[in-house]
Amino acid sequence: MVRLFIRNGTCGVEEFFKLFSTESKASVFLMCYQNESVTFQDLRTKLQEEMENPTLAKRLTEFVNHEILDKVIYPDEGGSRTIYRITQKAVDITPAFDMMKAFYAQWFQPGDDTVCDWITYTRKLLGSRWNARIIWLLFVLRSVRFNELKDSIEGVSFKVLTQQLRYLENENVLLRKDFQENPPHIEYSLTKKGEDLYQILLLVSSWNAKYDKNRIQPDKDYCSLNLSI
Repeated sequence: MVRLFIRNGTCGVEEFFKLFSTESKASVFLMCYQNESVTFQDLRTKLQEEMENPTLAKRLTEFVNHEILDKVIYPDEGGSRTIYRITQKAVDITPAFDMMKAFYAQWFQPGDDTVCDWITYTRKLLGSRWNARIIWLLFVLRSVRFNELKDSIEGVSFKVLTQQLRYLENENVLLRKDFQENPPHIEYSLTKKGEDLYQILLLVSSWNAKYDKNRIQPDKDYCSLNLSI
């Protein structure tokens, strides 16, 4: 599979997590996915304890606007009937949810964190453009020094990169190895948990590359990070 990334933008994770930012949003999507077609009433009945009607209507409109759902209106006796159907774009991203659930089941430690659902947990680790780029680069290059990372990630500051590396290290996503040399020699690499995150990133990036209508020059926008090592 081709590794995809954008130098002067995002790799798709930010857009993905805006669209599916909570488990309640994912619940609406997955319920639509599990049925050939659903009506607002169908969803309201199944989600009545989780979501109020205005919130559900907002979620459906958002999914329709992003071409995750098709909204089809049929004439009916005395009026019309509206159903929602899943699109191919939605079908193609569904495996990402399975990967996130598996990732959460394997790595989430209830005693160490207050996160309560699988999509929020994944978003915390992967949902920023800096974390996504760090993970992508470490997977491709295997072991990288700080300055090499900074030179390869356009726009990141010394302070921000330091903070993100420390956060990912504390979350057991990456390993910091100090070679105990003078001058200091420190390298970063992914842990098994980080490699599992990369697989989610790769799937979301591929999906975004396929459906992003704002990509004018895909060959130039993707796979163009400055790997000056």
